[in-house]
Amino acid sequence: MVISNVINTFRQEHDSKRPSTMGESVTSWSPSCNGSVHVQLSGDATTSDAGGLVLREALDTSGVIDALTYHLVDARDPLRVRHSLASQLRTVVLQRAMGWEDLSDTDILSHDPLWQLACSDARSLAPLAEARPSQATLSRLITCLSDPDNLDTVHEGLLRLAIWRLNSLPDVT
Repeated sequence: MVISNVINTFRQEHDSKRPSTMGESVTSWSPSCNGSVHVQLSGDATTSDAGGLVLREALDTSGVIDALTYHLVDARDPLRVRHSLASQLRTVVLQRAMGWEDLSDTDILSHDPLWQLACSDARSLAPLAEARPSQATLSRLITCLSDPDNLDTVHEGLLRLAIWRLNSLPDVT
């Protein structure tokens, strides 16, 4: 998958089939979380993390991030909050799901346009100008999630995600 010149790409109109340089048609896709992004299969410069946008779609469709955000106890001072709870949760979940197992990888990913777009609350290309949560910020989130007041909510969120996944499987009977 390739993110077509992510900084300059705006979706002008829906074009699900476009001719490529060899004359064949290439399927393209724009995630509903950010229609300014255009993804297509090609042999051009690729990123192994483009699946982060697909996982973002699954998170949005499942509603698990919204449910967690609504029910988690966030003891942060609202006047000092720079990154929403939802954005931080997306960052941690997507990093783990994409194989980035260590929070120390956060600093590397903070400059990647794909991660900025996939984890942000903002739409359009605004996330490209925003700072991403740091490793220290995400470490504080993990501490917040492990608080006894939040453990049941985290467990319910995981259960909600599993049920959503089971309900989205095709019926084999």
